[in-house]
Amino acid sequence: MEKILFSLAYFIIKAYSSTFRYKEYGTENLDLLKGKRIVFAIWHGQLFPFVYLYKHRNIITIVSESKDGEIAAKLLNKFGFDTSRGSSSRNGTKAIIGCKRIMVKKNLSAAITIDGPKGPRLVAKPGAVFLAKITDQVIIPVVCHARKVFKFNSWDRFIVPYPFSKIKVYYGKPIIADKDTSKESIDYSLEELQKSMLELTRENSPDFV
Repeated sequence: MEKILFSLAYFIIKAYSSTFRYKEYGTENLDLLKGKRIVFAIWHGQLFPFVYLYKHRNIITIVSESKDGEIAAKLLNKFGFDTSRGSSSRNGTKAIIGCKRIMVKKNLSAAITIDGPKGPRLVAKPGAVFLAKITDQVIIPVVCHARKVFKFNSWDRFIVPYPFSKIKVYYGKPIIADKDTSKESIDYSLEELQKSMLELTRENSPDFV
């Protein structure tokens, strides 16, 4: 029964998301990094639209070790994502190290919800920065916007665009993370990421702020 419900959930999400029409802006920031692995930084509340966009693109993401996380991980695996289990609030270091190991082995990029798993909302945590530093990768801030969305009454104001929505995706300028993992260096890069993400969101998805 559980397998049937899971297969049904996957089919519904896939069918629903396949109606979205994506338009990407700022792709010149990605063109500069061709051949390099990237850490995509996204807000937790905007996660849903990116699942279908980034399916089967050789991307790994971090999923919590909760029961809900187990379901999410299985769904993401079906969409072609690799996953590493843990979070900033529980086994975060384990998840980052596991993420690094898989990324290097399979030559993957990563997509990290920088204010997850429990907030505070729109406040970046250091996980994405630390991951970029230990894997010698570049961070790309990315946000999205759809004119009509279902907005959940959750801490992250989780959004699901209406069916057949045109979803605009905006890529920010690359943030270069050197290999210095000292607290001062991580704090500096984290401040840069926070500023970039908020500016990108306010400019392109102001109703999400």
